Amino acid sequence: MRLIVALEGVHGCGKTTVFKRLQEKRPDWNFLPEFVDLPRYPFGSRDKQLAFRAELWVLQQMLKRNRLLRKVKRGVVVCDRSPLCVLAYSYALCSEEDYQLLKEIYDAIDWDEDIIFYFEETPESVLPKIRKRQGRPREWNEDDPQYVAKIIEGYEEVLKTTGRVVIRVKNSDVEGVSSRIIHEIERCIELF
Repeated sequence: MRLIVALEGVHGCGKTTVFKRLQEKRPDWNFLPEFVDLPRYPFGSRDKQLAFRAELWVLQQMLKRNRLLRKVKRGVVVCDRSPLCVLAYSYALCSEEDYQLLKEIYDAIDWDEDIIFYFEETPESVLPKIRKRQGRPREWNEDDPQYVAKIIEGYEEVLKTTGRVVIRVKNSDVEGVSSRIIHEIERCIELF
């Protein structure tokens, strides 16, 4: 049995923190980070052409990761982000034409994620977390309230049409969310 799980949501919602906590609690599971390679383009650019290139690069990274997932035949794999992030962020950043092109590419690929844990946030709840994050340079508009709201709107749009199981979580407590995710995954394993 193989179960592919992704943690998804707007930047700053705590995905990576929960991802690291899950690694500590479940060393018997496999974990794949956000990206295979280092980013080539700045994220969150207001320049639509640069934003398109960045989202195309992220999609390419998700495709590389999907190839790695195909090699896993048994067990649980937890991924920091899913390919859905490309659609949510390009919804906020790209022109309609570029968004549709990325969506066509996304739709043409057989993605491996079985379950997506979506970290629900509002701009009001996530902006303080974004501003508090340590060690990350502010080289993009990550704490712009309109930008964050548009990404959250993008997630809501793409989640309406995904064929994946989506479990919504609120990350007010890393321990509580980590425990809930472990419980839900173990429940899914029992069903297989």
